[in-house]
Amino acid sequence: MTKLSPKAKAVALSAIVASTGVIAYASNEASKKEAEQSVDTANLIVEKIGKDKVKISVDNVENAVKAFQLSLKIDGNVKFKDSSIKWLLNEDNQGQEKTEKLVETDYVLNSDNKEIDIFVASESELAKKGRVLEICEIDVEMLASKSNSSYKIVPNTDNGKVAFKSVDTNNNQVEEANMTFDDTRLSINTPPTITLKDTKHKGIDKEEDADVEVDVAKNTITLKEGYDFNAVAKSFVEVKDEEESISEDKITVTKVDTSKTGTYNVEYTATDSNGESTTLNVNVLVKPEVWKDAPTLTGVPTDTVERYTGDIFDPLMPDGQNKITATDVKGNELEVNVGYSDNFNLDQEGEHTITYTAKDRFNNTTTETVNLKVLLDEAPIITGTEDTIINKGTTFDPKNGVSATDAGKDLKDQIEVSGNVNTNVAGVYSLTYKVSDERNTTTKTRKITVNGAPTIGGDLSNIILKNGTQLTEEEILDRININDDLDKAPRIKVDLSKVKTSEDGTYTVNITAMDSNNLSTEKEINVVVTSKSVTDLPGSGDGSSEEKSVKKQVIDGDVISKINEKLSALTKDYNVESSKTTVLDNIVYSIKVSSKPVAFRNTAEKYHIEITVPKAINDTTGGIVITPHQGVKVSSINVTDNGIKIEKGQTEKLNAVVAPENAENKKLLWSSTNTDVVSITPSDDSQSATIRGLKNGTSTIRVAAIDGSGVSQELIVQVGEQPKEDTEKPVFDYKGKTEITLANGMKFEIPNVTASDNVDTGLKVDRTISKDGKTVDSINTTVAGEYEIKYTTVDKAGNKAELIITVTVAEHISGITVGSGDAITEDKALEMEATSVDGLNKLLNSIEKGFKAETIGKPEKKDGKVIYTLKLSKKQGLIARLFNLNKNTETYYIKVTVENKPEFTNILDKFNPNGSITNPPVTPPVTPSVPETTVTQLIGSKRFDTAAKISQEGWKTSTNVILVNGNNRNLVDGLTATPLASAKDAPILLSYDGKLPQETIDEIKRLKASNVIVIGGESAMPQSIVDQVKSIDSKINVQRIGGSTRYETSLNIAKEIDKINDIRRVYIGAGNGEADALSISPVAGREKSPIILAKKDGLDADTLKYLKDEKVEDAYFIGGATKLADSLISKVNAKTLKDVSNNRIEGKDRNETNAKVIEKFYTKTQLDGVIVAKDLELIDALTVGPLAAKKDIPVIIATDELSTSQENVLKNKKSPKIYETGGGIKSSVVDKLKQLLNNKK
Repeated sequence: MTKLSPKAKAVALSAIVASTGVIAYASNEASKKEAEQSVDTANLIVEKIGKDKVKISVDNVENAVKAFQLSLKIDGNVKFKDSSIKWLLNEDNQGQEKTEKLVETDYVLNSDNKEIDIFVASESELAKKGRVLEICEIDVEMLASKSNSSYKIVPNTDNGKVAFKSVDTNNNQVEEANMTFDDTRLSINTPPTITLKDTKHKGIDKEEDADVEVDVAKNTITLKEGYDFNAVAKSFVEVKDEEESISEDKITVTKVDTSKTGTYNVEYTATDSNGESTTLNVNVLVKPEVWKDAPTLTGVPTDTVERYTGDIFDPLMPDGQNKITATDVKGNELEVNVGYSDNFNLDQEGEHTITYTAKDRFNNTTTETVNLKVLLDEAPIITGTEDTIINKGTTFDPKNGVSATDAGKDLKDQIEVSGNVNTNVAGVYSLTYKVSDERNTTTKTRKITVNGAPTIGGDLSNIILKNGTQLTEEEILDRININDDLDKAPRIKVDLSKVKTSEDGTYTVNITAMDSNNLSTEKEINVVVTSKSVTDLPGSGDGSSEEKSVKKQVIDGDVISKINEKLSALTKDYNVESSKTTVLDNIVYSIKVSSKPVAFRNTAEKYHIEITVPKAINDTTGGIVITPHQGVKVSSINVTDNGIKIEKGQTEKLNAVVAPENAENKKLLWSSTNTDVVSITPSDDSQSATIRGLKNGTSTIRVAAIDGSGVSQELIVQVGEQPKEDTEKPVFDYKGKTEITLANGMKFEIPNVTASDNVDTGLKVDRTISKDGKTVDSINTTVAGEYEIKYTTVDKAGNKAELIITVTVAEHISGITVGSGDAITEDKALEMEATSVDGLNKLLNSIEKGFKAETIGKPEKKDGKVIYTLKLSKKQGLIARLFNLNKNTETYYIKVTVENKPEFTNILDKFNPNGSITNPPVTPPVTPSVPETTVTQLIGSKRFDTAAKISQEGWKTSTNVILVNGNNRNLVDGLTATPLASAKDAPILLSYDGKLPQETIDEIKRLKASNVIVIGGESAMPQSIVDQVKSIDSKINVQRIGGSTRYETSLNIAKEIDKINDIRRVYIGAGNGEADALSISPVAGREKSPIILAKKDGLDADTLKYLKDEKVEDAYFIGGATKLADSLISKVNAKTLKDVSNNRIEGKDRNETNAKVIEKFYTKTQLDGVIVAKDLELIDALTVGPLAAKKDIPVIIATDELSTSQENVLKNKKSPKIYETGGGIKSSVVDKLKQLLNNKK
């Protein structure tokens, strides 16, 4: 179709608008509705179908389109050619133009022909091929003076244009602002052409076979085997291009291996500068080359080859030098086949023929033979080299009796001997004999044993016998040992005939040892028989030098103390030095005594003593210990009178008797405890003293030795009449209450209590404060509990008085803050602020139990808040649970501050006798529906099944699984693994000793786990567990984290967590505190902070170093001082960045500790859930730790009942769900939890 004239265009567009109601120029609002269905974005297709002709289509056209506008532009040095468009919309599926005119078309080119708007409209659906709308063909041409012909046609969205707008048969309009397109560039260009040419090559003659034959018609090149086709492959084709000359580097050819016959498909590709290419496929046939020349054998010996029996023989190297090889006429290596004559045997003398044959692939054959002569070969013979035994000190010739022959020839003179025999030293020596002929060498090894006399060793020291003690041969043999080079048991003789055990003296025991060659050795042992406790030893010197020491032997242990006394006494005037060594069963003391130097003597005299003490005596007595001389000290002091009564102004002399008589320093020190009553004046020699009565009363006189012995004596002196005995206790000056109850957070001053006495004045009052039986520094009114303040005092008569004040700090009411004030007067009213309606109601309900409350005065409004003053009047009794009753009054005042909102003020206005004074009545807000608290049971038939059910509750699949021993004795390993499980997002499953239960195997399969972490060493988790995990799936990776102790295991788990999560806090639990560790495990898991186990008194050095190296900031200690000592906290506090000295969380039992953990770490009133597990059998609670951490909910441990502390902390919380884990929990516990955690309360 041709381009429409302006008039025709106007008529056509009018018809389009009238029939479709929408086109690119206008839009009818009545039919502007967009199609509701979702379609893919329209895609522009531009195909190059000629050098300068392209085809325009649109893909992804799903709707039944009857009209559209398409806006395009050219990117490049090319423009659309006017009057060149061919419309394709009237063609049928075969490309033939239909006879009737169905479609109105038009286009508009911009001034430089680089942009075109195409308009098409029809009264019915436009024809498509699938989802493709083929629109037109159009020519393009180069811009003037431009050389680069590359270009691309893309959707035109310049100046806010919509690239493609369409109208379907229902008159719904769709606009495609983001039309997609292919970014490939085209060019006005003709690709190259490749043709096979008939090229002449070597061998193309009529009278000989050609190397190359080219058949253009069959597109085939035929080559001879081995022809170098790859070097000339491009010469077989001709490449042409209309626009340019194609160089050889723009032509590529696949390579051919012409060493192998066969047919190859070779691809030629030529590419022009515009990147357009043409490919030609050619068949290359490689034919084999045939020849008739025989192969060549090389290296075949021409002379007879001689070899000896026993030689190593290679048939392809018969002369031992040259290898026989074979090649064909083309130089290709061939296999050489070897044949042998009959009875071929290289181990026997004889002559043989060896045949060598080579055959090429065309059966051309070459054969050659070699004559082989085998000669007999014998080695020389050596005789006379048998092993020999000779006596020590005898003469020995190694060649004596030795001979050598070779085929009857004497070779004795040619024998070589290596090795030496020292006949003066007993032992076993080795000699080697060697003799050689022309081809062989014979060697023999000979052992020569030089036999020495037996040796006698062992303990040959002096034997000390107590007179009358028998000495036996067995005792001597027990002390010695006999060795001989040859005889295992030489003959031994012990002669005791000279020893007289009933007479003091020194005797000799003779010992003789003789071997089978009658070589003998003799030794003597001195025997000293004595009746003394210490005896001289044989060989004793004069003491003038260490070598000439006086030698003594201790017989009885009783003498050790006397020796020590004598040696210590020597230190007064001499220097005494001592050293000791151990010799067999004795301790030998070497003692040097030297005189102390004086001015007129330059050298000191020396005396040496050696004292031998049996080890048994040394161990029981402590041995010889030299202490410096201290002289004789005072042992007692006796004063003539023990009790004295004198009158005022009277004097009395007191005499002291000091013992022992030879005490070196007898000087005494006298004193009076009450110098106002009795004065004392010692004598010049201090052995007596005179006392004087000054006034009525009593005083204690004390006399003491000053020599450092610590000996003293006391006596009481009475002046005048004896006072009456004081039996009356002191009285405390305190009028306050002994039972005080404080509101949580209320300020409290500890009473300052004094005491008075009927006799004494200025009594000291001691005060201690305790909580739950433990001493504390002060009363913390923010922590609920009972404190005891104990005051004690004692008068001089020993009468003791105690005062105990019990202070109870009430439970904290959530939403109530306590300020200053003592509640006694209106101007000192106790200040409180309520931040929640629930807390305000609880506060007022508590007050109304014991008091009548009414507001006084007008409420004060300030900063959006209202302050009420309430007067509280006692109803009955004298108990006020929330206030300090340290004053004598029955009326109290409080100020309550609340937000100026009806939900607060309406509550307090009830206490105004005159009705509401702050706000008019309001309609209470509608509270949204709150779900009931429900119970989910995670209970299996066995603990392994329960662990699987817990896993199924928390994990659909899991790459990781933590595996711990389900035996109770290994429970603590699993508890410390909870943070690791949380860090790995993994459940904990159970094994049992060396077995993997079926429930655990099935759960690992369900989770599709690929990594199983085994917790504990091989004693807790044996290798059989690892093997069973591997048997589930060999691809499962098994990692073990353990240690030699539970403490080391917990540290290694912490290090593993540190690889995943940077550790800033640790929780420290006792190695025997499983229940405490269980309570904290969900918290540690939530934070991915490790639980580290400790012994009571501290962590080991490695763990403390780890805390310091990792710069751990914070730590909490779970358990009381009976399990984690205060010293442990001090050690950890020295390693952490923050002060953790007050971070202990403890209770009187595991249930109270559990409550304290919940109170500390789960502060929100609304919980997402809670988990309850048994409090005595903890295995179920172990596996639920990762689930609790994952859901951020606490674990409550209880079996038969909840403790009071647990109820107190839970009654202020709500939860929509309770998880009951494991069997055995009483239903009353679950019912109580539902009541306490009622989600609707």
